[in-house]
Amino acid sequence: MKNQPILQKLKRLCKRSSTFLLLFQRTPAAQIIMPEVNLLSSFAVMDATKIAIATVVGLGAYDSVAGATTLSQVAPSAGSATVPVTSGVALNGLFQVLGSPSQPQSWQVFSGTLPTGLTLTKSTGATATLTGTTTQVGDRNVTIRAYRYAGFSGEWVSKAITISVAPNPVITTHPSSTSINSGGSTTLTVIATGVPPPTYQWYQGASGTTTTPVGTDSATFVTPVLADTTSYWVKVTNSVNTTGANSNTATVTVRQPAAITTHPVSATINRGQTTTISVVATGDAPLIYQWFRGASGITANPLSGTNSASFTTPVLLENTDYWVRVSNLANPGGADSTVARVTVLQPPTITASPASTSVNYGNSTTLSVSASGDGALSYQWYEGDSGVTTTPVGTNSNSFTTPASTLTKSYWVKVSNEVNPTGVNSAAATVTVLLVTPAYAHAMSQSAGLFAVTERGTAASTYFGWETFNDASDRAVPINDSSPDIGSATVGANFQTTNAEDHVIDNGDLFFASGTLAEQVTVPTSGTVGTEGFTTIVMQIAAIPGAGPFPATITLNSLNGVAPTVVQAVNSAGDGQLWAKWDLPGNQASYVITIMGPANQANFGFDKVTVDTHFSTTAFLPDSVAATPPT
Repeated sequence: MKNQPILQKLKRLCKRSSTFLLLFQRTPAAQIIMPEVNLLSSFAVMDATKIAIATVVGLGAYDSVAGATTLSQVAPSAGSATVPVTSGVALNGLFQVLGSPSQPQSWQVFSGTLPTGLTLTKSTGATATLTGTTTQVGDRNVTIRAYRYAGFSGEWVSKAITISVAPNPVITTHPSSTSINSGGSTTLTVIATGVPPPTYQWYQGASGTTTTPVGTDSATFVTPVLADTTSYWVKVTNSVNTTGANSNTATVTVRQPAAITTHPVSATINRGQTTTISVVATGDAPLIYQWFRGASGITANPLSGTNSASFTTPVLLENTDYWVRVSNLANPGGADSTVARVTVLQPPTITASPASTSVNYGNSTTLSVSASGDGALSYQWYEGDSGVTTTPVGTNSNSFTTPASTLTKSYWVKVSNEVNPTGVNSAAATVTVLLVTPAYAHAMSQSAGLFAVTERGTAASTYFGWETFNDASDRAVPINDSSPDIGSATVGANFQTTNAEDHVIDNGDLFFASGTLAEQVTVPTSGTVGTEGFTTIVMQIAAIPGAGPFPATITLNSLNGVAPTVVQAVNSAGDGQLWAKWDLPGNQASYVITIMGPANQANFGFDKVTVDTHFSTTAFLPDSVAATPPT
């Protein structure tokens, strides 16, 4: 049979050593292993099928029917392909061959390089040691072989291992960065292992910078109170490794609280305006702004939509206070500003216009206005109706003293300030010039005339009129009327009227019943009649005290196209007086003056009507020579 030559050879070998386990190595990948057999005693009855043949693929070396030969780590990490080593710490590694029919006679690092300081023993036996001390941190991949024969020969078994040298000491957990509020502190912690146990030195600054050592020999470090962001790190050392291991940098970020560096400033505006107030604040973003109306710290009136460093007020009509609270994560309670007062300047308002009044002829009076408004008020008085600015008078004062008054005039005042430079106008005050007073109305009727005494009785002047007709001595020249309708028996030959409704009452004074006054007075003149020269005519009409109201208006006609200058005054008792003056070029023998009153005027009377005429070849008679009424 095909297997007989092989079996015969095996029988002869086994006869020499019946207990030796044979190994035939054909290739590194496949071997035929045969168990111990007594081929001599049983060869006759055996056939090839009784022989156990095992094919093992992939074993590096020794194999037997009892099991594959293996090389494995016993210490420090049994069964592992990684040999853990601590830098600076002695290693006592042990490797063992199991399942071998014979003990290896030599050991070798077949591939790779051991870290400096480590040695694999090359002694014979089933175990080998990997010993020594190394500081070469990192992983090294090597292959260890155990050989059957000395000199690294014969069959072999191998083991690929990784020698991993860890730092000593080693930081397993670095200190963590954190954030705190300004004025606070925090605790930093490191976790490290080492043999012998490590010591710790903390530093301020970036990792590796040793200029500022801090803290104590502890795995924890409590920072001082911090106002600014600060970095720290720790060096972990031991007697094996005095160089040590540096931790990462732990940054303590100090959150700056919200603080106000510039408070909002008070402002002044005009009524009806707005303004913008601002605050300047520092602190870590985001800063939150909340504006309030009222006193600082009073939060009853928050203003919505005001998360800004500036705030524009609404239109303001009165003084208003504002303040702001600035907050952030580091200062959630916030910092309160001082109050900013917005002062609202009020425009001028006239609370009391100047009041109308009456003065005696030639006197003055003082008018006053009451006004309110912020700032300096300015006053400008004017003569005329309110709003007419053609005739400014007076000074910058709330009162105005009129000049000596001979004519009834109106005055008003404009009040202004910076808020309203255009100003507001008062109502007009009328200063009525009283030519007579109730106490002297009748006394004036006894006066001697209008012109100065030096002008009377001259060839150039004529005085005439009527007074109390019982006093004939006062009638120098009668008033002439071309159409008398009241008999002379009643009033005598010296006075006649034309209007049937007018009559002379018992005391001789002229009295007009209800109706329209239309009395004509013929005025004779003196001097040479002609176109040359200057004629001045002055008429006075005085009232009767208590006889009835003086007409509100009396109209006098123009003479030769010249309208008279008329001054009329009536007091509250109804007494009054009228002065009229005509300046006429040339001269004629007489002039007709028509006295007209208002229609349907209630009863009134005249106590005196006098007329003075003056002719001059050089000029009109000036007003200054007119007699001043008694006071």
